[in-house]
Amino acid sequence: MAGWFADKWEKWILEDEQHNLDVELQLDAAYRSAWATGNNDDRYAILCFIEQRRDPRGVDLVIEALRSSDPRLSREAAAIAAIFIAGSFDMGPTIRKDLEDFGKRFPKEDAISIAALRLLDRTEGRRK
Repeated sequence: MAGWFADKWEKWILEDEQHNLDVELQLDAAYRSAWATGNNDDRYAILCFIEQRRDPRGVDLVIEALRSSDPRLSREAAAIAAIFIAGSFDMGPTIRKDLEDFGKRFPKEDAISIAALRLLDRTEGRRK
């Protein structure tokens, strides 16, 4: 069953044609507490919210979800990590290991981690 954050995010993303700024600000103010107290539906919606806004403040939650045993959360986090890496976001010092571990935990999803690791190799090569 969806939690309150997931319900509010879904309404904002699907029903508010102009993405009501007041609702967006409410979501922004609440996503960390919702992560801590919500269920996995809330956490999934929070990941989508972070990804859609390209919010670097949420990188730690993306990493936490990437390490999760929940395949839906972890898969979404791996995809977001790839997007953020491509956008030159600093994903922290453990991102390579976290992506490799994801590929081992979910071998059917390793195409995501392989792509993200290739992007990481390219971005690290540009920094050298």
